[in-house]
Amino acid sequence: MSGLEIAAGVAGIVSAFCAVGTIVKNARRQRKEKEKALQAEAFKAEQRLVVTIDKGPPAINREYDQNFVRLGERFRRGDGN
Repeated sequence: MSGLEIAAGVAGIVSAFCAVGTIVKNARRQRKEKEKALQAEAFKAEQRLVVTIDKGPPAINREYDQNFVRLGERFRRGDGN
């Protein structure tokens, strides 16, 4: 084997190693970006839940009061009586 063949083989190995390194870096970056996006979505969902919990009971009471005014005592008793 000549020195030229050995140099070409080493260059090929180094090139392949660099290519694999680039693939690994890209995969890591994509995984981190996806993780960030999932965390952001979870945060938004949590915020929506907090708003719903805060505003839900007053909205229910407001609707009850509107229907009570509209339907009277019959609405308060409900279907059971």
